[in-house]
Amino acid sequence: MSPFSEIAPYYDQLMTHVQYRTWVDYTKEIIRRAGIKGNRLIDLACGTGEPTRFLNRAGFDVVGLDSSQEMLNIAQQKMPDVRFIEADIRDFQIAERFDIAVSYYDSMNYLLKEEDLNDCFSSVYNILNEPGILIFDMNTIHVLKDHWDSRIVVRENGDLFSIWENGHDPSTNISTLKLTLFVKEGRGYLRFRELHKERGYENGEVLRLLNAVGFKEAVVYHHLTFNPPDDETDRVMFVVLK
Repeated sequence: MSPFSEIAPYYDQLMTHVQYRTWVDYTKEIIRRAGIKGNRLIDLACGTGEPTRFLNRAGFDVVGLDSSQEMLNIAQQKMPDVRFIEADIRDFQIAERFDIAVSYYDSMNYLLKEEDLNDCFSSVYNILNEPGILIFDMNTIHVLKDHWDSRIVVRENGDLFSIWENGHDPSTNISTLKLTLFVKEGRGYLRFRELHKERGYENGEVLRLLNAVGFKEAVVYHHLTFNPPDDETDRVMFVVLK
């Protein structure tokens, strides 16, 4: 079973701690500073469409794209008037063009090989107008190594209980999450299990790949700021201009 298949109906409940409204406000300021005037936006790896919903409310002409049909079904129920596309962010082709591409909440970390990142960046480059902008975040090697290694977290969200078992392989910079959900049903619980993997990349590796694809400028910020990242930064935001 692919990640985000069985947990799709419960994903929003698991992610109530993520302040997507703040992320979208930050995105709007990035776009303003970059001088991008168009409002055609594609939300890559949009999942159940929570950030898409805020982007839509902010006035962007938005399209969502994700590889999980289960997640997209939920997104479409929330926003019947928004178009959603089932496709892999590593290899997608769309005839139309966009001014802005975004990808939120470490979706790019799920691309475990440099070739995957390169293919994704190439696909995005091909659908962006010029000038256009790509905005995405990534978990850092620091947070995956120090916070995802040999750690077990138990959470309770109403009738939903979850166990997050993390491990990290320093030889590959790949962290593994074994996620177990217990969903109350009647007098018992349903159990679901999924395996998730994320790879940490050096910022320089990512910038090199972006440059090789043809993007003309890229900067990295400590997430939700316009400050450069440091050794303790947990999450970075890449701002990339075509």
